[in-house]
Amino acid sequence: MEQTLLHSTEELLRHLEGIGGRIFLVCGKSAHQLAVCGEVLRRFPVTEFSDFHPNPEFESVRRGIAALRGQNCSCILAIGGGSALDVAKGIRLYAGAGEDFTAGSESVPFTGPLIAVPTTAGSGSEATRFAVLYEQGAKMSLTHEKALPDAAALLPEVLYTLPPLQRRATVLDTICHAVESAWSRRATPESRALAMAALEAVEPHYAAYCAGGNDHAAQMQQGAWLAGRAINLTTTTAGHAMAYKLTTRYGLPHGWAAAICTLEVWRWMLAQPERWQASGLEEALRMLAERLGAAEAAGGAEAFARHTEAMALPRREIPETDAAELARTVNPQRLANFPLPLTGADLEELYRNVIRHQGRREGASA
Repeated sequence: MEQTLLHSTEELLRHLEGIGGRIFLVCGKSAHQLAVCGEVLRRFPVTEFSDFHPNPEFESVRRGIAALRGQNCSCILAIGGGSALDVAKGIRLYAGAGEDFTAGSESVPFTGPLIAVPTTAGSGSEATRFAVLYEQGAKMSLTHEKALPDAAALLPEVLYTLPPLQRRATVLDTICHAVESAWSRRATPESRALAMAALEAVEPHYAAYCAGGNDHAAQMQQGAWLAGRAINLTTTTAGHAMAYKLTTRYGLPHGWAAAICTLEVWRWMLAQPERWQASGLEEALRMLAERLGAAEAAGGAEAFARHTEAMALPRREIPETDAAELARTVNPQRLANFPLPLTGADLEELYRNVIRHQGRREGASA
């Protein structure tokens, strides 16, 4: 599906006027502080849904569909971070599924368009056909072509009030998406070109953006969207597969969890040159290393480490004895996208390295 890309509030408002009718608005309560949200509420009839939290439960989708029923809405507009967008995607996918649907029910999508306005630059959800939701604490990944928004509005001004911690964590998420897409088993010349373009957009600007430089917000949004397009083709791999439990169980910011997992996976891979060279990964690892400032493929992980450590994100104390349990939680489907086989013993050792990495530096934060 060809996605419409909008670059200003006025373009978004004209797009909504062209659709007409009542809007089903999915947004967190903080979205009301944004001018774009105020303009939508002022100009259009709206049914609003905000009953969800970060790392949203599938039950939020059920509540959203109950709120949508009988409203005669012509489109779904999601304004927010990855959680708002994922809830909106779930609502769209199951809007016509009846009263007693579950995540395993057949999708009966909402017939109108889905428009996404991402308020962070990192999840890339505005450019993907995936949604991440939780059912009783267990992560579920929904995949459907109708989960890809029909239009995405990249509005730099919605990033201006983001706090530094959120800026840093979401930048890391973008970088990890690009890295994992580049080495995925599903990588193609198109997906690798998108991944490299994402890094090219982000790398020269992220330091100033994380320091509060709003003039760099547009490049960060472009990078997040490009990286989202890349993972829409390839999906993520071992780094993200390992990261989710670190966020839901220990509260590590998602981008930081993905970054430290990706770093340890990268180091593990480079420690076995005969395997990654034989697997045809050399070109992808060379491209990544060069883009991140290393002279050769073997230096890529440490170049990546310099970028991640510059973010100075919070640490958590995690017992090393949790490594075995964490290894058992990893999604095997995401692992299958990783180019080299990872055994349970490999995962346990990787988690031990992750735990040591994230807890060892000075300035650990609770």
